[in-house]
Amino acid sequence: MYLHASHMLWDYAAGALVLAEAGGAMSTFEDDDFFAGGPWSKSVLAGRDAGLFAQWRRYVRARLRSARARAAKARRAAPRRSKRA
Repeated sequence: MYLHASHMLWDYAAGALVLAEAGGAMSTFEDDDFFAGGPWSKSVLAGRDAGLFAQWRRYVRARLRSARARAAKARRAAPRRSKRA
């Protein structure tokens, strides 16, 4: 299993080919199709075993959704600062 965020195109191109040839799978944190979207900065979830990869992807995405929800709640609860002239 492999997990990383903010890779650039040259960071994952060769690895994607090797993984595909070995029968592995990869996705981003948000999308099952790794190659969908822009190529310049991506998160990477990758694994050789399809079952383990699917479990890992569900786990990571659930934690990411939870963290984003907590951050949004904290932003809403934070006191608003008034602008000074």
